[in-house]
Amino acid sequence: MSDDELPDINVTRGEKALAAVLTIFLVIGALWVYFVALPREDPYDQELGNVATAQQRQAIDAAESARVRLDEARQTVDDRERAYETAREDYRTDLDADTSTAISRRTFIATRERLTAARRDAREEQAEVDRLGPAGDRARREVSRAEEQRVKDMAAAADRADRNTALLRLAWVLLTIALAFWLFNTLRRRRSPYFVAGVAAISAVTIQALVMTFDYLGDEIDLEESGPLVIAVAGILASVLALVGLERYLARRAPRRRVRRGQCPYCAYPTREGARHCEGCGRATVAACATCDADRRVGTPFCAVCGAP
Repeated sequence: MSDDELPDINVTRGEKALAAVLTIFLVIGALWVYFVALPREDPYDQELGNVATAQQRQAIDAAESARVRLDEARQTVDDRERAYETAREDYRTDLDADTSTAISRRTFIATRERLTAARRDAREEQAEVDRLGPAGDRARREVSRAEEQRVKDMAAAADRADRNTALLRLAWVLLTIALAFWLFNTLRRRRSPYFVAGVAAISAVTIQALVMTFDYLGDEIDLEESGPLVIAVAGILASVLALVGLERYLARRAPRRRVRRGQCPYCAYPTREGARHCEGCGRATVAACATCDADRRVGTPFCAVCGAP
Protein backbone atom coordinates (compact mmCIF):
# COMPACT_ATOMS: atom_id res chain seq x y z
CA MET A 1 0.00 0.00 0.00
CA SER A 2 1.42 3.42 -1.01
CA ASP A 3 1.40 6.52 1.18
CA ASP A 4 -1.37 8.02 -0.95
CA GLU A 5 -3.59 5.08 -0.07
CA LEU A 6 -3.07 5.43 3.68
CA PRO A 7 -5.97 6.98 5.57
CA ASP A 8 -5.51 9.82 8.04
CA ILE A 9 -4.89 8.71 11.59
CA ASN A 10 -6.83 10.61 14.25
CA VAL A 11 -5.15 10.90 17.65
CA THR A 12 -7.12 11.91 20.73
CA ARG A 13 -5.78 14.01 23.56
CA GLY A 14 -5.72 10.96 25.83
CA GLU A 15 -3.57 9.08 23.35
CA LYS A 16 -1.24 12.06 23.10
CA ALA A 17 -0.93 12.17 26.89
CA LEU A 18 -0.20 8.45 27.04
CA ALA A 19 2.34 8.86 24.24
CA ALA A 20 4.10 11.56 26.28
CA VAL A 21 4.18 9.27 29.34
CA LEU A 22 5.45 6.39 27.20
CA THR A 23 8.17 8.68 25.82
CA ILE A 24 9.35 9.50 29.33
CA PHE A 25 9.64 5.85 30.34
CA LEU A 26 11.32 4.92 27.06
CA VAL A 27 13.88 7.68 27.64
CA ILE A 28 14.52 6.39 31.18
CA GLY A 29 15.08 2.85 29.92
CA ALA A 30 17.26 3.90 27.00
CA LEU A 31 19.40 6.18 29.17
CA TRP A 32 19.80 3.40 31.75
CA VAL A 33 21.36 1.24 29.07
CA TYR A 34 23.40 4.22 27.86
CA PHE A 35 24.84 5.24 31.25
CA VAL A 36 24.73 2.06 33.37
CA ALA A 37 25.11 -0.85 30.97
CA LEU A 38 27.64 1.09 28.86
CA PRO A 39 29.56 3.20 31.42
CA ARG A 40 32.48 5.42 30.48
CA GLU A 41 35.95 4.46 31.74
CA ASP A 42 37.33 6.71 34.48
CA PRO A 43 41.13 6.95 34.00
CA TYR A 44 41.54 8.33 37.54
CA ASP A 45 39.69 5.42 39.13
CA GLN A 46 42.56 3.00 38.61
CA GLU A 47 45.24 2.10 41.12
CA LEU A 48 48.85 2.54 40.05
CA GLY A 49 50.01 -0.43 42.10
CA ASN A 50 53.58 -1.30 43.05
CA VAL A 51 55.84 -1.27 40.02
CA ALA A 52 59.13 -1.79 41.90
CA THR A 53 60.78 -5.20 41.89
CA ALA A 54 62.01 -6.85 45.08
CA GLN A 55 65.65 -6.00 44.28
CA GLN A 56 64.77 -2.37 43.55
CA ARG A 57 62.72 -2.08 46.73
CA GLN A 58 65.58 -3.63 48.73
CA ALA A 59 68.14 -1.23 47.23
CA ILE A 60 65.92 1.79 47.89
CA ASP A 61 65.20 0.71 51.49
CA ALA A 62 68.89 0.05 52.19
CA ALA A 63 69.94 3.45 50.84
CA GLU A 64 67.14 5.17 52.77
CA SER A 65 68.08 3.40 55.99
CA ALA A 66 71.73 4.38 55.52
CA ARG A 67 70.74 8.04 55.04
CA VAL A 68 68.56 7.93 58.15
CA ARG A 69 71.44 6.49 60.20
CA LEU A 70 73.77 9.15 58.78
CA ASP A 71 71.38 11.91 59.83
CA GLU A 72 71.17 10.43 63.31
CA ALA A 73 74.97 10.17 63.50
CA ARG A 74 75.36 13.81 62.42
CA GLN A 75 72.83 14.87 65.03
CA THR A 76 74.80 12.93 67.66
CA VAL A 77 77.99 14.70 66.54
CA ASP A 78 76.31 18.08 66.91
CA ASP A 79 75.04 17.23 70.40
CA ARG A 80 78.43 15.94 71.56
CA GLU A 81 80.26 18.93 70.08
CA ARG A 82 78.10 21.22 72.21
CA ALA A 83 78.76 19.05 75.28
CA TYR A 84 82.49 19.03 74.48
CA GLU A 85 82.60 22.83 74.13
CA THR A 86 80.81 23.23 77.44
CA ALA A 87 83.16 20.80 79.23
CA ARG A 88 86.19 22.52 77.67
CA GLU A 89 85.05 25.94 78.88
CA ASP A 90 84.47 24.58 82.40
CA TYR A 91 87.91 22.99 82.42
CA ARG A 92 89.51 26.21 81.14
CA THR A 93 87.69 28.24 83.77
CA ASP A 94 89.00 26.02 86.53
CA LEU A 95 92.53 26.36 85.14
CA ASP A 96 92.28 30.14 84.97
CA ALA A 97 90.82 30.35 88.46
CA ASP A 98 93.55 28.05 89.82
CA THR A 99 90.91 25.78 91.37
CA SER A 100 90.66 22.00 91.43
CA THR A 101 90.31 20.55 87.89
CA ALA A 102 89.76 16.93 88.85
CA ILE A 103 86.09 16.85 87.90
CA SER A 104 86.16 19.30 85.00
CA ARG A 105 89.22 17.62 83.46
CA ARG A 106 87.66 14.17 83.72
CA THR A 107 84.42 15.49 82.15
CA PHE A 108 86.39 17.24 79.40
CA ILE A 109 88.29 14.06 78.51
CA ALA A 110 85.13 11.94 78.51
CA THR A 111 83.22 14.35 76.24
CA ARG A 112 86.19 14.55 73.89
CA GLU A 113 86.30 10.77 73.61
CA ARG A 114 82.55 10.57 72.99
CA LEU A 115 82.87 13.27 70.32
CA THR A 116 85.68 11.35 68.65
CA ALA A 117 83.59 8.18 68.66
CA ALA A 118 80.56 10.04 67.25
CA ARG A 119 82.67 11.50 64.43
CA ARG A 120 84.05 8.04 63.66
CA ASP A 121 80.51 6.62 63.53
CA ALA A 122 79.43 9.48 61.25
CA ARG A 123 82.29 8.75 58.88
CA GLU A 124 81.33 5.08 58.81
CA GLU A 125 77.72 5.94 58.09
CA GLN A 126 78.81 8.35 55.35
CA ALA A 127 80.86 5.57 53.80
CA GLU A 128 77.80 3.31 53.96
CA VAL A 129 75.69 5.97 52.24
CA ASP A 130 78.36 6.38 49.56
CA ARG A 131 78.29 2.63 49.02
CA LEU A 132 74.53 2.07 49.01
CA GLY A 133 73.36 5.46 47.69
CA PRO A 134 74.14 5.01 43.98
CA ALA A 135 72.29 1.69 43.82
CA GLY A 136 69.31 3.22 45.63
CA ASP A 137 69.27 6.27 43.36
CA ARG A 138 69.49 4.07 40.30
CA ALA A 139 66.61 1.93 41.59
CA ARG A 140 64.54 5.09 42.24
CA ARG A 141 65.10 6.29 38.69
CA GLU A 142 64.10 2.90 37.31
CA VAL A 143 60.97 2.84 39.46
CA SER A 144 60.12 6.41 38.43
CA ARG A 145 60.41 5.50 34.76
CA ALA A 146 58.33 2.37 35.35
CA GLU A 147 55.64 4.44 37.11
CA GLU A 148 55.58 6.96 34.26
CA GLN A 149 55.21 4.13 31.76
CA ARG A 150 52.47 2.58 33.89
CA VAL A 151 50.61 5.90 33.94
CA LYS A 152 50.94 6.17 30.16
CA ASP A 153 49.73 2.59 29.72
CA MET A 154 46.77 3.23 32.04
CA ALA A 155 45.88 6.42 30.16
CA ALA A 156 46.13 4.61 26.82
CA ALA A 157 43.98 1.76 28.14
CA ALA A 158 41.44 4.28 29.45
CA ASP A 159 41.39 6.04 26.07
CA ARG A 160 40.83 2.75 24.28
CA ALA A 161 38.09 1.79 26.71
CA ASP A 162 36.46 5.21 26.36
CA ARG A 163 36.65 4.98 22.57
CA ASN A 164 35.12 1.49 22.63
CA THR A 165 32.40 2.72 24.95
CA ALA A 166 31.70 5.65 22.64
CA LEU A 167 31.41 3.27 19.68
CA LEU A 168 29.11 0.94 21.63
CA ARG A 169 26.96 3.87 22.71
CA LEU A 170 26.83 5.17 19.16
CA ALA A 171 25.82 1.71 17.93
CA TRP A 172 23.13 1.59 20.63
CA VAL A 173 21.79 5.02 19.66
CA LEU A 174 21.75 4.15 15.95
CA LEU A 175 20.10 0.80 16.66
CA THR A 176 17.35 2.41 18.74
CA ILE A 177 16.82 5.06 16.07
CA ALA A 178 16.49 2.38 13.37
CA LEU A 179 14.09 0.35 15.51
CA ALA A 180 12.03 3.43 16.35
CA PHE A 181 11.62 4.43 12.70
CA TRP A 182 10.87 0.82 11.74
CA LEU A 183 8.16 0.68 14.40
CA PHE A 184 6.81 4.06 13.32
CA ASN A 185 6.58 3.11 9.65
CA THR A 186 5.18 -0.36 10.40
CA LEU A 187 2.39 0.99 12.62
CA ARG A 188 1.61 3.76 10.15
CA ARG A 189 1.41 1.47 7.13
CA ARG A 190 -0.73 -1.03 9.01
CA ARG A 191 -3.04 1.76 10.17
CA SER A 192 -2.55 0.52 13.70
CA PRO A 193 -4.39 2.29 16.52
CA TYR A 194 -1.09 2.13 18.41
CA PHE A 195 0.51 4.53 15.96
CA VAL A 196 1.32 6.93 18.83
CA ALA A 197 3.70 4.31 20.24
CA GLY A 198 5.89 4.80 17.17
CA VAL A 199 5.80 8.56 17.68
CA ALA A 200 6.79 8.07 21.33
CA ALA A 201 9.68 5.80 20.29
CA ILE A 202 11.01 8.37 17.83
CA SER A 203 10.75 11.11 20.45
CA ALA A 204 12.62 8.97 22.98
CA VAL A 205 15.50 8.06 20.66
CA THR A 206 15.79 11.70 19.58
CA ILE A 207 16.22 12.75 23.21
CA GLN A 208 18.77 9.97 23.69
CA ALA A 209 20.74 11.16 20.65
CA LEU A 210 20.79 14.69 22.06
CA VAL A 211 22.01 13.35 25.41
CA MET A 212 24.90 11.56 23.70
CA THR A 213 25.77 14.69 21.74
CA PHE A 214 26.02 16.81 24.87
CA ASP A 215 27.69 13.98 26.81
CA TYR A 216 30.64 13.92 24.43
CA LEU A 217 30.56 17.63 23.63
CA GLY A 218 33.86 19.05 24.87
CA ASP A 219 35.44 15.61 25.45
CA GLU A 220 35.69 14.08 22.01
CA ILE A 221 34.86 17.36 20.25
CA ASP A 222 37.20 20.32 20.55
CA LEU A 223 35.10 23.32 21.51
CA GLU A 224 37.94 25.76 20.84
CA GLU A 225 38.32 24.78 17.20
CA SER A 226 35.77 23.55 14.67
CA GLY A 227 33.83 21.15 16.92
CA PRO A 228 30.71 23.31 17.40
CA LEU A 229 30.68 24.19 13.68
CA VAL A 230 30.74 20.50 12.73
CA ILE A 231 27.87 19.77 15.14
CA ALA A 232 25.90 22.76 13.86
CA VAL A 233 26.35 21.77 10.20
CA ALA A 234 25.42 18.15 10.91
CA GLY A 235 22.38 19.24 12.91
CA ILE A 236 21.28 21.68 10.21
CA LEU A 237 21.59 19.07 7.47
CA ALA A 238 19.71 16.47 9.50
CA SER A 239 16.98 18.98 10.37
CA VAL A 240 16.62 20.15 6.77
CA LEU A 241 16.39 16.57 5.50
CA ALA A 242 13.80 15.74 8.16
CA LEU A 243 11.87 18.92 7.28
CA VAL A 244 11.91 18.08 3.56
CA GLY A 245 10.68 14.58 4.26
CA LEU A 246 7.97 15.88 6.58
CA GLU A 247 6.81 18.45 4.04
CA ARG A 248 6.66 15.84 1.27
CA TYR A 249 4.69 13.54 3.54
CA LEU A 250 2.28 16.33 4.51
CA ALA A 251 1.90 17.39 0.88
CA ARG A 252 0.66 13.89 0.03
CA ARG A 253 -1.65 13.67 3.02
CA ALA A 254 -2.93 17.27 3.23
CA PRO A 255 -5.43 17.13 0.28
CA ARG A 256 -7.36 14.22 1.81
CA ARG A 257 -7.50 15.85 5.23
CA ARG A 258 -8.73 19.09 3.66
CA VAL A 259 -11.40 17.33 1.61
CA ARG A 260 -12.61 15.48 4.67
CA ARG A 261 -12.93 18.82 6.49
CA GLY A 262 -14.84 20.37 3.60
CA GLN A 263 -11.92 22.49 2.40
CA CYS A 264 -10.20 23.07 -0.91
CA PRO A 265 -7.50 20.41 -1.39
CA TYR A 266 -5.14 23.09 -2.74
CA CYS A 267 -5.51 26.12 -0.44
CA ALA A 268 -7.75 24.82 2.42
CA TYR A 269 -10.40 27.46 1.72
CA PRO A 270 -13.90 26.28 2.82
CA THR A 271 -15.84 24.87 -0.15
CA ARG A 272 -19.54 25.43 -0.78
CA GLU A 273 -21.86 22.48 -1.31
CA GLY A 274 -22.23 21.78 -5.03
CA ALA A 275 -19.48 24.19 -6.04
CA ARG A 276 -17.12 22.89 -8.73
CA HIS A 277 -14.39 25.47 -8.17
CA CYS A 278 -12.71 26.87 -5.05
CA GLU A 279 -13.74 30.38 -4.08
CA GLY A 280 -10.32 30.93 -2.56
CA CYS A 281 -7.96 29.93 -5.38
CA GLY A 282 -10.32 29.31 -8.30
CA ARG A 283 -9.06 25.82 -9.02
CA ALA A 284 -11.40 22.93 -9.84
CA THR A 285 -12.56 20.95 -6.81
CA VAL A 286 -14.60 18.43 -8.85
CA ALA A 287 -13.20 16.41 -11.78
CA ALA A 288 -14.23 13.38 -13.83
CA CYS A 289 -13.24 9.95 -12.53
CA ALA A 290 -10.61 8.36 -14.74
CA THR A 291 -12.50 5.04 -14.62
CA CYS A 292 -16.23 5.86 -14.90
CA ASP A 293 -16.22 9.58 -15.85
CA ALA A 294 -18.52 10.37 -12.89
CA ASP A 295 -17.95 13.52 -10.88
CA ARG A 296 -15.36 12.99 -8.21
CA ARG A 297 -14.05 15.44 -5.63
CA VAL A 298 -10.39 16.23 -6.14
CA GLY A 299 -8.29 14.78 -3.34
CA THR A 300 -10.52 11.82 -2.44
CA PRO A 301 -8.77 8.42 -2.30
CA PHE A 302 -11.61 6.56 -4.02
CA CYS A 303 -14.46 7.30 -6.43
CA ALA A 304 -17.90 7.47 -4.78
CA VAL A 305 -19.56 5.85 -7.83
CA CYS A 306 -17.28 3.03 -8.96
CA GLY A 307 -14.89 2.82 -5.98
CA ALA A 308 -11.83 3.11 -8.17
CA PRO A 309 -8.73 4.57 -6.49
